Amino acid sequence: MGRRSDFAFIVCETLNWVAVKAVVKQGRLLPTCFTNLIIGTVNLGMANPSFKDCIAKNIKSCTFKVSPSQTADGSEPFFELSAFSEVARHAANIDKVSRELNVDADLIRSIMYMETTHGYYDAPLSLFGANKSILPMNVNVAYWGDTFGTRKDLQKPYENIRAGGMILQRIVSNLPVGASVSQIATLYNNINASTVSDYGARVQRIYETKPWLKMENVDNNPLTGQGGTVRNRRY
Repeated sequence: MGRRSDFAFIVCETLNWVAVKAVVKQGRLLPTCFTNLIIGTVNLGMANPSFKDCIAKNIKSCTFKVSPSQTADGSEPFFELSAFSEVARHAANIDKVSRELNVDADLIRSIMYMETTHGYYDAPLSLFGANKSILPMNVNVAYWGDTFGTRKDLQKPYENIRAGGMILQRIVSNLPVGASVSQIATLYNNINASTVSDYGARVQRIYETKPWLKMENVDNNPLTGQGGTVRNRRY
């Protein structure tokens, strides 16, 4: 709410009814004053949704802003284990989700590659259902709850990949057209981020180099890795 509405609201709130009636008789000011009073009252009860709510409730009118970073490091860290990549294993589901949600398949592949080659640290916890995030898209059930499916649902590869795809779709919908992979990925990792992170920079590099092309699926058929640039559309 702007200063003008705030001022009008305060004035209208403090005016006594005698003064208001006098204004009515004069036929001046009341329409504006009354209108601003109503608008101000309504606006007071309509706080901007959190970034989390924008994603969870699929609000498409939010405005996400992620500033570029000159220091974000997109290089391959020593603990990134390419052998743990699950991109090849889930090739069919990735393509299916990409078509259903109109999300760039290579963007999904890049996030999955990042998560499966980095996110193996809590694999032992998954044996006891104690892991906060579930691979291959590393959907954080501790944070999102059942928004994108229950823990049981997200243990199914297709449901998990679709959940990750939905998060990506909703992030893209609230970013400016032409947002970079690094900006999208940064928010996937931390929805409240305001500057491109190392995570975002690394996913950008993965998207550009497509390391999954070096891998082959279980049938020894090389992945095409088609996808090109991110199709940043309003969904």
